[in-house]
Amino acid sequence: CNTIAGSFQRGWFSRVSQRLYPGWSRLYARVINEGEVKVGDAVIHLCAGE
Repeated sequence: CNTIAGSFQRGWFSRVSQRLYPGWSRLYARVINEGEVKVGDAVIHLCAGE
């Protein structure tokens, strides 16, 4: 976003776009139900507003 553009060479911050470069940006998560998560458990990815 333009808020952090000054932190990037030439102001190009699109490198941290999850849509353009999946896996290169940080993601945020919210806990809906408390519990254990183990390797192999299913994960559902929802976009903002879902």
